[in-house]
Amino acid sequence: MKENHLRLFIAVPLPPLLKEEIGKVLDRLRQGAGGVRWVRAENVHITLKFLGNVPGERVREVAQAMRRAAEGHAPFEIEIRGAGGFPTDRSPRVLWIGIGD
Repeated sequence: MKENHLRLFIAVPLPPLLKEEIGKVLDRLRQGAGGVRWVRAENVHITLKFLGNVPGERVREVAQAMRRAAEGHAPFEIEIRGAGGFPTDRSPRVLWIGIGD
């Protein structure tokens, strides 16, 4: 990564109760998976868009644009649709849960 760049993504935080439930699932998964680096349940989120490496001087601009875009939007419901891992299901670096439209 270039100096003074940050890897950014646009994400939606999850409600505390949902994070707690996800934490319980992660605890069960951890028991059968040695050598895996797990994300703490409080850091679980819905990624909307991965922005990649963004110059440090543009971070404030990106944050302001996202605040403007999110203003006035009400909470919404999602439907879980599928799960998997990437780069492959057999050797995942990231586990994902799909959501419906």
